[in-house]
Amino acid sequence: MSDDKKTGKKKTGKKRTGKKKPGKKTEEDPDLVRLGAVLKSARIQAGFSQRELAVQLGRTHVAISNAEKGSDLRFETLRAYLKAFPHLTPRDLFRPGDHEVAMTPEEVWRYYRDLAGCEAAEVQRRLTVQPDGGREGRVWVNRLRSLPGRHADLRVVHGLENAAFEGSPTILRELQVADAKGREDAIRSRVLDREGRFLQQVVVPERLAREGVSFGWVNHRSDRAVFHEDYEARVGPTSDPVQAGFTFQPTYPVRSLLLQLRFHPGYWPKTVQVRVWPAAVPPDPDMADLAPHLHDEGLKLKRDRRRGTVTCRVDRPLIGLSYSMGWVLPSRTEPE
Repeated sequence: MSDDKKTGKKKTGKKRTGKKKPGKKTEEDPDLVRLGAVLKSARIQAGFSQRELAVQLGRTHVAISNAEKGSDLRFETLRAYLKAFPHLTPRDLFRPGDHEVAMTPEEVWRYYRDLAGCEAAEVQRRLTVQPDGGREGRVWVNRLRSLPGRHADLRVVHGLENAAFEGSPTILRELQVADAKGREDAIRSRVLDREGRFLQQVVVPERLAREGVSFGWVNHRSDRAVFHEDYEARVGPTSDPVQAGFTFQPTYPVRSLLLQLRFHPGYWPKTVQVRVWPAAVPPDPDMADLAPHLHDEGLKLKRDRRRGTVTCRVDRPLIGLSYSMGWVLPSRTEPE
């Protein structure tokens, strides 16, 4: 038999082991993992399962699970946690380890900005008190824009804040767009009614969001108390001071916030104050003011009696907090 005779055996080549080549493992962001652990701890402390919390927040179970793993953590989910758990504050979310330096309020603000993918140069929140008790509120947003690399429409909501000191429904009068040039139809707006609470939703198309756009609207509140006696005529006698005012809660990063009260001629309350507290907590004039801890030297009021205005400027207000400006209703017999 010749040496080159076929044996009938098939060549097998390299032996297969049945094991798959390991794929590239996605590197975990340690900051997001730690943040997810904080969210999980807050949920467990409140006694919720992931599915129960998903129903409570109106999110999916997958969104809650991903958030607590520190993967695919969405800004809206983070904000929902802050509103759901009063004991959870922005500083809790970004509390560093023992080996790190504590984050400053400005660093927290920048973290939120990068997470949201947008920022506004300024928001102005003004309230005019009219002689008949009517109150006209104006909100103006200057240069809201997307950060480079973000390719989607911008959706922002105003009106989530709790009414400060006295609640009343608002009626939207008009939406205004700066330098419209035919863009009125491009920016979509609608009023959302949430159990008698009116929210203003604005959608900015991607093209305009990249360029930056300014817009605002006017709201009206009617038939509110101007003097202490007006309040007593409606609810009964009281010796306690009666507070009036408004609150603004940032729902996206803002570089500068202007709060302003304008009183009609002849009306100049002696006691006007600005305060900061967690957004998830109902307004309480006796609550400790957080402003001195979050903003250098606290927040200062600028009074101009000739114009009838009281103004406060806030640099980089933090999401998850409410910034309120209010006054004590004076008595009709109280000297100016």
